[in-house]
Amino acid sequence: MQGKIGCAPVIGECDGTYTHESRRNQLIWNLSLIDSSNKSGSLEFNAPRAIPDDFFPLSVSFSSKSSYASIKVGGLIFL
Repeated sequence: MQGKIGCAPVIGECDGTYTHESRRNQLIWNLSLIDSSNKSGSLEFNAPRAIPDDFFPLSVSFSSKSSYASIKVGGLIFL
């Protein structure tokens, strides 16, 4: 997860890792493993001088070494 905030965040609790890139004004949170034994995570922080618009746009991304839904590509057709 990545979002812009207008001040240095004060982290309360964090599953995974985080970095605050002050030059880019971003808080980046990373959960390196999500599986059946680790289904969720949370990051709690306080941004005392932030305003609601500082949190948007918000960017969320993920990647997987294997197919998320066990779907395999059988072939491609180019038009």
